[in-house]
Order: sequence, then structure tokens, then C-alpha cells
Amino acid sequence: MGKAALLITFGAALFVAQGLLSQTETGRHTAQNQANFEDGVVAREIARSGFNVAMGILRDHGNDLHGAIRDINIHGTGRKYLQGQHQGGTFRVRAELVNGEVVRITSVGYIGGEFVRLRGNQSPEPGWCRQEDPFSRENYTGACHTMSDATGNSPIYEYELPSGDPLTAKLECSKLTVEFIDSRAGYCSAVYLERRLPTGIQAGADPNASDPEPPEMIFTPGNNRNGQVSLVTKYIRGGTQMNFFIGVDKDCSTRATSTSVEGYPQFTGDVNNPAPYDHLHYALAEEVGKLGDMSETPWAFTEMHPEGVDNSGPDAIQRWRIGWEDQHITSWDNPGSSDPQTSLQALKSQGYDGLGWPDADGRGYRTLRDYGSRPDFSDQVVEVKLVEETDLSLCSPPDEGGGIEPPVDPTVEPTVAPASCECPKHAHQDHKVAVWHKLPNQKNGKVLCIAESAVESHLNNHEDHVVCRGN
Repeated sequence: MGKAALLITFGAALFVAQGLLSQTETGRHTAQNQANFEDGVVAREIARSGFNVAMGILRDHGNDLHGAIRDINIHGTGRKYLQGQHQGGTFRVRAELVNGEVVRITSVGYIGGEFVRLRGNQSPEPGWCRQEDPFSRENYTGACHTMSDATGNSPIYEYELPSGDPLTAKLECSKLTVEFIDSRAGYCSAVYLERRLPTGIQAGADPNASDPEPPEMIFTPGNNRNGQVSLVTKYIRGGTQMNFFIGVDKDCSTRATSTSVEGYPQFTGDVNNPAPYDHLHYALAEEVGKLGDMSETPWAFTEMHPEGVDNSGPDAIQRWRIGWEDQHITSWDNPGSSDPQTSLQALKSQGYDGLGWPDADGRGYRTLRDYGSRPDFSDQVVEVKLVEETDLSLCSPPDEGGGIEPPVDPTVEPTVAPASCECPKHAHQDHKVAVWHKLPNQKNGKVLCIAESAVESHLNNHEDHVVCRGN
């Protein structure tokens, strides 16, 4: 064979070899991409498994959100997160308290690698998880998937107590008692109640889209006054959104000589004009107009009692504790911080030491501490209770004489005020009880009319309250 033939043969062989090598490289990259995709799918399933484990723990604890968070985040390991195995991979989960009734779960699934801690100028290599582990700041050499609510709007990864909206009267008529249980402040503060009364249900309108009533002073300005004030009693209509706030007086110039609110000037200011106070701290966001949009402010810690279960009947009760931070240090309003010593939001979600809220006080709430130079929520603390009141006339609208505690004549049988309740006309003539219905984790609601015999079961199974009863 001549040289030309040899060169052609060699060139063809080289071309074939290059083609085979290219096909091999393409196949290798395709296989790698397929493997990465499959690992990503499995990592998502692992993250979902960890999320389900955490949700199971939450539901087992019922209303005791703090106990659930402690079991999830510590879980006998002291790591501040829950770690487990699924489908050959690892999940890590952490629970954080959003407010007194909502917990947010973050779950990350990992597979196909190991955890490493980078040093100096090291960077993650191609194919590694693209983010640090949010709980340990380690890197992972394989695939990962995070279940989290990046927008802050989706309720998918949040768990809300089946208790209705915070500080909302669920029963048709309730007796409200407010007890002052703790005061460790240097500043003097007055405590006020503000109500948003339910309106009518004509045309299916939101019964809670009303303006707030004028604030009512519950406790006069004071500090370090444990044991000096008694219970305050009022009557609350069903569906009323309650809000409580403190008016903070730094130099105690408004300190009252008596614990009686009688004769004390009515407060007509607001957060922009708080005189005679230096500032106001609300329990719930005061600028929001509708019940379903009320949310906790950073300056107060509103906690539902673990045994404060809503139901109907003689044992029906709702219970919350509200603890305020009275210092108005704007840098403490820092939702992006993870330091409970400098952030009110981090304190709520992580507890004083970053381990959740492991200790309960004698009433069943989380133990509050006093620090002074850092957020603590122990400056002014009250407990709010609602119990069912059978005399509905005590909860009639203010212009009809209700809402205050009248003298009781034991010889007179209580009377029930006639209800004015216009349920929509339909085939079910026995559906005379109007309830405001809201699905879990949803802001919008609507009026439903149901039979009296179905009310107890309905209230036990939904985040609803009675608006009124028809004839």
C-alpha cells in the first residue's frame, strides 16, 4: 500500500476515534446531567419527608407550639435543628415561631455527597449544592433541595393553630377578663383595649370591616406594680377583633395615684401623636382595617395558652398572654437578623438563648426574663381570657347599652336581646345562625348560615365565629 493510502487510512481512523471520543464525552455529560436531575428529584422528596416529620410533631403537640418547636429543633441532639435519613439521603429541618399562633417550617434534603466546611478562599465545586446549609453553615458535595417560603406570602410551609384569628372573640357573647400578671419595667405604661366591632352581614359584607372603637383604658400608667391591680371585666360581642396597646411614659410623669381608670382622660391620640405618652406599642398591627389582615407587631409577644382551646358549651374558653417590650429602639425591629439579643423577631422565633422557648411558667406560657438592655417582652404582661356568656344582652352594641358590666340583681332572670340577623333566603329554612367562615391560613372569609344544631360541631372544626342568630 502506498504512502497516500496509509495516510488516508490513518486519517480515517483518527476521524473515527475522534468521533467515538466525542460521542463518549456527550454520553458522559448526558448521563451526568441525568444523574444530577435524578438526585435533585430525590433531594426534593427527602426535603418533603423531613417537612412531614416536623408537621407530625407539630400536630401531636396541639396548641403547645413552643413544646413542638423545642422537640423539632433540639430533638435530643442540641443541634438546633432536626436531622434524619430518607431514601439514602439526609434531611435537616428547623421550626421558627412567626407569631403566637403560626410556625414556619424550613426543610432541606441532601443526597449523593457529604457535609464539608470550606476554609479560607475555598469555593464549592461544580455539582455541589449551590447554597450553604442554613442551619450549620456547612457545604454539601452532592445535590440538595430547600422547602422554604422565599416570598413570605405563601402559607404552604406554615402551620397555624386551628384557633381563629389572634385576639378574636369566637363565641356569640363572651365575658372578657384582663389580668395584670407581670411588670418589670423602668418606664411607666398604661394598658388600653381597642375593639373592632362586627357589622351586619347584609349582601355578604365582611362583618369585621369596621373602624376601631375609641380606646378604653384597662390599667393606669405605672411600673413595677405586681400584685397592685385587679381583674378588669368587660363583655365582648362575637366576631369582635380585640387589640391591646401600651402607652409608654419614659419619665413616669403620668403615673396614677390610683389604680382606678374612672375620671382618667380618654386617650384620643395615635402612633403619630401619642401624647401624653412618648410612644405606643400595639399587640396587633393597628393600621390594618380588616380582621383577617391583623398581624402581630414586633413590640409584643402574643401567645395562645396551650390549653386555651376554642369550643362551645359551658367550658368554652379562649386565653392569651401578651407581653410587651416598652423600649422603642428601632434597630431591634430587624426581621432579617438571627440574633435574639438584638432583634425582636429573632427573639420570638429562637428564644433568649437561640434554643427556642423550652421553659414554661406557672400558668403554662413560656417563661419571660428581664434583661433591660436587650429585648425581653417582660416589661408589661397581661393575660386575656374569654369565657362564654349566656346572657346575650350584655353583648348588645354600645348604643343599646351593652359592652359594660351592669349591676347584677340575683332576683331577676337574665333576658336575651332579640337578634337581628338576615341570613340569605334559600331552601334550608332552619339555617338561621350566621357564622363568619375562614379557611385555615386564608385571609378572606365569607358568611355562612347554618342550623342551630350544627353550630357546636362547626365551631369545633373550623376557625369561625358566630355573627348573629336569626328568628
